Amino acid sequence: MGQVTQMVVGAADESDAEIYDRMANLYDDLKLKRVYYQAFRPAKDTPLEEHPATPPMREHRLYQLDWLHRFYEMSKEEMALAFDSGGFLDLETDPKMAIALEQADRFPVDVNSAPQNELMRVPGIGPISAERIMRQRADHRIDSWRELQTMGVVAKHARPFLVLPGYRPTPAKQGVLPLWEAHKEERETKRARMSVATPLPMSQTHGAPCGLRGSCTGCALAPLHGMTQSAGRPTTPRSDTATINQENMAATAVLA
Repeated sequence: MGQVTQMVVGAADESDAEIYDRMANLYDDLKLKRVYYQAFRPAKDTPLEEHPATPPMREHRLYQLDWLHRFYEMSKEEMALAFDSGGFLDLETDPKMAIALEQADRFPVDVNSAPQNELMRVPGIGPISAERIMRQRADHRIDSWRELQTMGVVAKHARPFLVLPGYRPTPAKQGVLPLWEAHKEERETKRARMSVATPLPMSQTHGAPCGLRGSCTGCALAPLHGMTQSAGRPTTPRSDTATINQENMAATAVLA
């Protein structure tokens, strides 16, 4: 048992870095059991009905950041690398990948010799798969991607950051980082456009819960907000528990 709380994201124009600082205080100092996040959506006939809605992906990224704090035990210094100059998370890149790319000099690491906490910093490796790697290499050397995949490693994310017998990737700084830097300005411009220019007041939208113009057709986030992907229509409301479980599963899948 323990206390929980929820933060409404975006209603006060706060940054993700400010939310993280508060979240860390709630977990570390006040010992809360859980913090939940909800993207702000304006309600008609309220003081904030004209306030832009918060993109649902921002809520998702904060859940991933929460996971990194609680289960990956990343330091505040590491977490700070995930934010841009304005204190916001990249909506197109999960925080763990962003942190790894900003620490390119520490990669690649050897899957057969790296300590468990270093393995957990590798994109594509989560707490469970890192524990499996430690147990497996106590018995024999790990020498194939197929073997890692059977342990739950997401190979497409881990390849630029991991060394195996007979396989050594191009260093992350030379192979991945230039691609990251080449599109960094474009991503920040797009994030600013999504958070400032694109969202519309509830009165000017056509029912999209995220506040964006148009329907929910084809949107992968539609089920999280009670909408169908095919027609953008409301589905049968789900319980809060079901919503929270789906959000947690989604965060875990992307981070691992």
